[in-house]
Amino acid sequence: MRNISQENNNIIDFLKCISDNTRFKILKLIAEDKLCVCELKEILGLSQPCISQHISRFKKINLVNEEKKKQWSYYSLNMEKYNEYLSILNKLPNLNFQSLELKDIEKKYKKTKKENLCNIKNN
Repeated sequence: MRNISQENNNIIDFLKCISDNTRFKILKLIAEDKLCVCELKEILGLSQPCISQHISRFKKINLVNEEKKKQWSYYSLNMEKYNEYLSILNKLPNLNFQSLELKDIEKKYKKTKKENLCNIKNN
């Protein structure tokens, strides 16, 4: 049986990770090709420690593949994990609150809809 709370946390971590402008650029670049930190540094005009810090965020959620060649590490997008995250997001509209362990939110949602807070009349 899958752990819904952990899955929810994983997708939130994914969204937080890619919501950063620099990480979004890195995501696109490593989706195109295997790149090392020095190449990313040159392309983005950022320092090596800065790039390494962003790469560590991708590693934390298993979103990068790392291939070592001599003293260099080359990074590419882990497409399997990326597609897994996208699959979860694509299912979201079809899942009910309970299956996402969001019962408390469902109660507030239903209560708010009943109260018609925006004074919109249903025709």
